[in-house]
Amino acid sequence: SYDYFTHRLGLDDIACSSFDSPFDYQSQAMLYLSPDMPEPSAQEFLQSFVEQCCQLINATAGNAFILFTSYRMLSLVSGMLRKRLKNKLFVQGEQQRSDLLRDYLQTPHAVLLGTSSFWEGVDVKGDKLKLVIIDKLPFRSPGDPVYKRRLQYVAEQGGNAFNDVQVPEATISLRQGVGRLIRDIHDRGIVMIADSRLQNKAYGQAMLQSLPDMQISKQLDQALSFAAQLQPGR
Repeated sequence: SYDYFTHRLGLDDIACSSFDSPFDYQSQAMLYLSPDMPEPSAQEFLQSFVEQCCQLINATAGNAFILFTSYRMLSLVSGMLRKRLKNKLFVQGEQQRSDLLRDYLQTPHAVLLGTSSFWEGVDVKGDKLKLVIIDKLPFRSPGDPVYKRRLQYVAEQGGNAFNDVQVPEATISLRQGVGRLIRDIHDRGIVMIADSRLQNKAYGQAMLQSLPDMQISKQLDQALSFAAQLQPGR
């Protein structure tokens, strides 16, 4: 639906159209949703997330983006991965964004870890990106004063701030993050979204339906098998 976009612009009764993607997502991509991932707020989440990251990164021989919703999580995960992976890690904050992306592209089997600025506007085609991992659903923090007031205004007008603002915005951001993977008709890859809310919350199901029509797997072995086929030369 275009309702979120048109309503914010004050546009009513206008014709809207959508067009099919040129990409064959069913054959080009797989979405892996772990059935065993703890809730994002659970203490066990970090260790489980790192474990599955390592398995998938090893299966694709690197060539991976890990996208985070917070710098704190990025810092924790990067420290743990450096102890477990031989791949070169490029971590946002350690270099300028443009330098980080350039060096990633020039380094075989690299892994890039980034936050919001890497969720969109990054175009990596071919074998240099075979895996995109997303830690959590990208809900904005309501702590920002302007954003907080906007949520209050929606509620004052009789709306539901969570469903009318926060979920649509998170859905758009999630689509952008997932969209880093397939940038060309010849690209193939796998996406892992580690947030269990995508599977067990009603709004998560709606967000899932908004994503491209990829194969969906909840079996790690199947995801690893698909990922292993993505290594260059296979």
